[in-house]
Amino acid sequence: MKTNNSFSATLHILLHLEQMDKPLTSEQMAAFIDGNPAFIRKLLAGLREKNIVCATKGHHGGWRLCRPVTEITLYDIYMALG
Repeated sequence: MKTNNSFSATLHILLHLEQMDKPLTSEQMAAFIDGNPAFIRKLLAGLREKNIVCATKGHHGGWRLCRPVTEITLYDIYMALG
């Protein structure tokens, strides 16, 4: 049986985003979990809709947290993932 690891992968990625002082690309985040960048973008799309992460386009663009990690609950993340 295949297990859904979206929640744990998202938590792992968010912890990396919290520790970085610059935006991260989906390719960089995929390397953290040994995954696919398209999978990362799919996860982050729901988080973007709930204003947990923000994306910046361009050469120095990427993903970052939109609000302090102390204001994000596990329930917020769970609901954002659907």
